[in-house]
Amino acid sequence: MKIRNGERNIEEVKNEIEELLSRINESKLINNLPASIDIETLSQWYLPLKYQALLKSDIPPVSSIISNEGHGNLLLKQRAEDLLDSNSLSGKILFVTTGGAYAYGIDTDTVDYIGVFVLNTARAMNALYDPITLIAENDEDNSRYSKGIILYEVQHYVEQLMKGDHLVIESLARLSQSIHDAWESSTFAILRTDSSYTYFSKPLVFHYLGVTTGLLKSCQANNEAGNLSKASWCLYLALRLITQAERILRNEMPDTALEESVLDKLKSLKNGEIQSIEEEIRNIEERIGPLKQEVKSIKSNEETKISLNNWIIGLRKALIE
Repeated sequence: MKIRNGERNIEEVKNEIEELLSRINESKLINNLPASIDIETLSQWYLPLKYQALLKSDIPPVSSIISNEGHGNLLLKQRAEDLLDSNSLSGKILFVTTGGAYAYGIDTDTVDYIGVFVLNTARAMNALYDPITLIAENDEDNSRYSKGIILYEVQHYVEQLMKGDHLVIESLARLSQSIHDAWESSTFAILRTDSSYTYFSKPLVFHYLGVTTGLLKSCQANNEAGNLSKASWCLYLALRLITQAERILRNEMPDTALEESVLDKLKSLKNGEIQSIEEEIRNIEERIGPLKQEVKSIKSNEETKISLNNWIIGLRKALIE
């Protein structure tokens, strides 16, 4: 698909295929396969081949993940590790922090958390299993909007980060503000504070603007149907996203510590304490137009994407058993 969309050079892909074929021939593993084979045996044969390719890469292992030292709320880290255990998964927690409305200082009935873990390399590379994207503490369907703790596998987290997912971006902002209701590994802290990484680019702002536009349409429909609580919630989230988009276009980091006037407005919207839904919709629509013009000036972040993918390879490399 990337070749079809012009995102990959055909010659580079051909060279990668030739290199893989060369490694297969060098390993001589293919000559050890029987004429008939079941999928489990095939997977056991294929895993060492993947390991060889991983170990031959020039990317150094991120060895700090082995001891996985960090700082913050150890009880929260333990809760995240218990979630891994309950799903029969082995891995390392990179961080856990508050998410959703609570991260903005808005009172909620429950406190939700978002975190990231590195799956054990053998499990992550085993073709017998479906890829793990995220696991949820209180939802068998593993919805990203479920209550409690949600843990992203690091590969999926980085993918969502580069696409501009607002929940993922907010988790980065929250980590920079508090360690009392968060735990962060030293491994992730080094990455997060590295100024050479540029996460905030066109995909992020387009994501914010696209979701905001959709929320306003939903708000209008719910308002016309008399569902004022749902309409208020859509407005609350739309204001939350448009505020972050404006920060990015001012070359500022997304931040959950907002100005008091903005925070008061968010609280009023979330609690349904607004006088005119139509007026609030118009106010946000007027802010979207200029942003669509400004976003054209933002540069791409391909270098960050490559660096993050290499970082994941280093993590996988360090966790080979």
